[in-house]
Amino acid sequence: MARNPVSSLAHAYLDAFSELLHKHAPESAVAKFSKLVAGKKLDAISSNALYFVTHPASGKNLKEELLSRANQAKNVIDQCTSQMSDFAKKRMASKTVVAHPLSTFSALLLRDAKEVRFTNADNEAIKLLPETDMDVHHPLTSYTALENADLLLLEPSAITAKGVFVERGGRILAELARARGMPVYALATSWHTSPNWKPGQTDEHVPQEFLTGIISEHGIYEHNEFLAKVQKAFPWML
Repeated sequence: MARNPVSSLAHAYLDAFSELLHKHAPESAVAKFSKLVAGKKLDAISSNALYFVTHPASGKNLKEELLSRANQAKNVIDQCTSQMSDFAKKRMASKTVVAHPLSTFSALLLRDAKEVRFTNADNEAIKLLPETDMDVHHPLTSYTALENADLLLLEPSAITAKGVFVERGGRILAELARARGMPVYALATSWHTSPNWKPGQTDEHVPQEFLTGIISEHGIYEHNEFLAKVQKAFPWML
């Protein structure tokens, strides 16, 4: 199963924490891990995963509980990613899709699309598209990319109460798509939810009004409906 690079980062953090737990007492492991990540800008998935793991329900057999929750977090993240992928593949099949940004993860989901366009992409992601000729797959301007496209697919860094944060350039694409009556979807799991997300220098906010829906493990829902699903499945995130 393809794994979102951000999900892979969450797995790496969880593995590092688990390794410390195997070597040290829980309190010492938490302290050492806190020092390890101090000053780092954690992505939304990693931040949620680490919060889940380090807030156990009880203090009994703490080491075992922390290790169990770390494994549980990894499994649930993978399940959510897999379910989201299934919904995305079906929605994107035989469509002309503008992906922003085009990552190695979204490229795999778009292999059945009629055409994939992008304004910014990971070079490795381009190689995963059916046609790997660099003369065919090259960055386009926002206007050119959206010409006669079927939909815009955004891969956000975080989902907030009022919209999504995406890589720079995503807002103008969303505005242009909305002006043309083109559907705009965000590709995210519940683990991207972060009400108090502090955007990085390359993040742009796309208001929920610009979004047609969010493609997640729950299915395809409007922004507020998606948050309601998250509230029910993972109430601690909100």
